[in-house]
Parts: sequence; structure tokens; C-alpha cells
Amino acid sequence: MTEADLENKRNVLRRALKKEFIRTAYPPRNFGEEQGVRVFDTAMARWHALHNSYEFIGQRNWKNGLVFAATWVIPFSFLLYQVRKEGVSGNWQ
Repeated sequence: MTEADLENKRNVLRRALKKEFIRTAYPPRNFGEEQGVRVFDTAMARWHALHNSYEFIGQRNWKNGLVFAATWVIPFSFLLYQVRKEGVSGNWQ
């Protein structure tokens, strides 16, 4: 084998390795005409995880509805009633 033949073989191997590296680093299925580049957005992943696990975190039932009413609806309704009855600068006792 001559030096030129060995150089030619090295070039063929170099091109094959480069092509394999590019194919594994940048898969063609991710860069199709209709797909484009896939982007992973962590904020969207968190939002979808919370949205899809809502029934495990906060279940809608009568007990939780009553707790919500007792801590938010009733106090604010009473406060609104007092403000409308006495006025903002009224006589509060």
C-alpha cells in the first residue's frame, strides 16, 4: 500500500465518523420540514404537571368547599355587609 492509498482510507473513515457523529448529535427526525426543532420548556412542563395532577393535590369535595367558604367567602361577605351598612368611615363597634 502506498501512502496515497492510506491517506485515502483515512479520509473515507474520517468522513464516515463525521457523518455518524452528526447523525447522532442532530437526529434528522427532529429537524423535519413540518416539525422544526424540538424545544423543551421547563415552565410549560411544570404547568402541565400541575394541571394534570390537580385531582391529586386539591380534590373538589364538600369538606374542602366548606373550608373554603368558612375561610374566604363568609368573612369577606360579612366585611362587605358591614361596609355597606355603616359606610367606610362609619361607626364600627
